[in-house]
Amino acid sequence: MAAARGGEINFQFGRFSRRVYNQRAMGNQAVCLFYHRVGRAAEECSISPELFQEHLEILRNKGYRAITISGLVDFLAGKKLEVEKPVLLAFDDGHLDLFVHAFPLLLKYKMRAVVFLVTGWMNEADPGRPARAPAGLENCSHDESIRAALRGDRRLFLSWSMAQEMAQSGLVEFGSHSASHRIAFRSDRVKRFIFENFDYWRYQQVYGGEVRPGLPVFQWASDLAVRRFQPEEAKLNSLLEFCSTRECASAGSRDRLSDELGQLAEKLSPLGNYEPEREARKRILEELKSSKQEIEDRLGAACSSLCWPFGHYSGLAMELAQAAGYKIAFTTERGAIGPGDNPFALKRLRAENMEAMRLARGLSILGMPLLDRLLMGKARSRKIVQTCPA
Repeated sequence: MAAARGGEINFQFGRFSRRVYNQRAMGNQAVCLFYHRVGRAAEECSISPELFQEHLEILRNKGYRAITISGLVDFLAGKKLEVEKPVLLAFDDGHLDLFVHAFPLLLKYKMRAVVFLVTGWMNEADPGRPARAPAGLENCSHDESIRAALRGDRRLFLSWSMAQEMAQSGLVEFGSHSASHRIAFRSDRVKRFIFENFDYWRYQQVYGGEVRPGLPVFQWASDLAVRRFQPEEAKLNSLLEFCSTRECASAGSRDRLSDELGQLAEKLSPLGNYEPEREARKRILEELKSSKQEIEDRLGAACSSLCWPFGHYSGLAMELAQAAGYKIAFTTERGAIGPGDNPFALKRLRAENMEAMRLARGLSILGMPLLDRLLMGKARSRKIVQTCPA
């Protein structure tokens, strides 16, 4: 992408020009706070409605004002915003409890937000305007709700009619979080083997349902960020057959079996092949376009923002997101946003389950990298660098 002039984003993939601002001045930054669910308190990916309301109180009392996606795009290009402390609230995945719990609070505080939808998880039925989760599903965890969606039960996710009502409020925008939120194996390096029926949705997606003892787990990443490493079925069957003849009830026997499977895997190596780059580019671009198009068709508004599944992104992914028509994309890397930042690798602050005082502290130090790292811990990069054989 060529560098731009006259207030446009000055950005090139691989290295980023900072002509707009060489150094970020304190106060000249925006903050994106992100959440997943608003309902269950005792879960990593959730925040209670009471604590979420405290967050909204803190933002209001500290003078933060919500901005739109288009406002953030202009801000990245160097345009001065009308508010001194711009904030963007984001919700990933599109869970039902956003409509039940978060949306009424957004209306009460007149706070804008963006919801990043996984279009393949949307509830195609029309349950009306539910005031609570469906009976029997009130205590489902984040992972349980996703496993149910993959089985076809999407009652714990938003319906399109709910999304339309939220959009018509003028406070909620919608972006893409992909169509599938799928993982892919990104390397032929075996991390470990599975020794029990493993009900984990990420691996179920890759292996097509049942995850059986003896299957290898390779290094993985978001399906949108990499060329897939595709294990050969015949070699997987050899590992499964070998495992079926061994006992792995105890920890000691599992350790021995793991060593034996590792030796067999080395003999069978390579265990698969990498997806050709041309096919990977076509697949990734099609998914980026399809989720964007469905949101626009269903809600009648432009979808210009993307949130990378698992926060994973790559040079290839950023290039294709721009080709698909997105203007900005968000990671899960911690930090503030300033003019001249890479628009396809924007940082955020994960706010769910942050007590009120910790959120206030996090907001105050986001523009000070050394202090942020000291008090909040090291921020992990989510950029995927993949090395594939020619």
